[in-house]
Amino acid sequence: MAAEISVRLEQDWRAAKARGVSLCAQDVAERYRAAAALQRSHGFEPKSALDLTDAELLDRLRLLIIGQHSAPEQKALLGLTPEPQFSLSDAFDRFWDYIKDEWIRVSHDQQRVKRNIYLKAIRNFEEAIGALPFQKVERSHAVQFRAWWVERVKEKGLKPYTANREINSLRRMFGVNYDIDGLSTTNPFSGVRLKETAEVARIPLETEQIVGLAKPGALPALHDDFVRLLRLLINTGMRPVETVCIVYDRDQAGQDGAAKAVELIEAQGLTATVFAWDAPVSRGQRGDVFIPAAVGDLADMSSKQIQWLRERGLL
Repeated sequence: MAAEISVRLEQDWRAAKARGVSLCAQDVAERYRAAAALQRSHGFEPKSALDLTDAELLDRLRLLIIGQHSAPEQKALLGLTPEPQFSLSDAFDRFWDYIKDEWIRVSHDQQRVKRNIYLKAIRNFEEAIGALPFQKVERSHAVQFRAWWVERVKEKGLKPYTANREINSLRRMFGVNYDIDGLSTTNPFSGVRLKETAEVARIPLETEQIVGLAKPGALPALHDDFVRLLRLLINTGMRPVETVCIVYDRDQAGQDGAAKAVELIEAQGLTATVFAWDAPVSRGQRGDVFIPAAVGDLADMSSKQIQWLRERGLL
């Protein structure tokens, strides 16, 4: 028993010493991470002094009264350790380095394409909102960026899919940076997106009209694939949005192909959706969960994974 206590004391002393060194480090980000770790070690959620409620502040003051803590530890527990300020480009560098395990089986060209999507999203955000520090980006800025894209889509005839791809990229970049620092901060881009498909007015048809449309040769100007699709709708009662989901490869060529396919399908009066590779597929304890970048098409998934996506209406 005495030996176990001695070992624990030794471990506590070494941990305290390591925290003390980190809390006094020259690097602002390292000091901030050490402060967040110290708060968590005492059962507190990492927060700055400005974000503490009265009850949370009292809990931390009680801890300081009953225990012995160095000056840097006191500042850390009270949320007074300065939060590091870095640019969105710096945040991207941290994010890209953190997810490098996702690129193990991905070609250099695929990496380049994906990297450019993120960098373009950052450039457009700074053009629309301004060059804000990563830590200063708030929900209102994400909403403003969405509004900027709405106008751009309307003026230039772009697809909402392009806007959502950039918003999704920024949301993931922010989420991974929060994970790096062990923060439970709400992602400013969470739930922000543009509606990708316009509502298509459905005109009720008489039974005789439906029977006539289902007859062979009744629609000579329509491609055979769409004739079969129409019969599928008639026979099953399915809505078009439940039937047409465009899934191309994840690379740029696939994205361009998906956009073209949507145009062709919508020209026939049907509704189509594009599978959003970069959108979150679920929500975990550490935030949004995404499909790994190494998964480039449905062939990289198992049948169970594809079924899981279908059951949740994602595919």
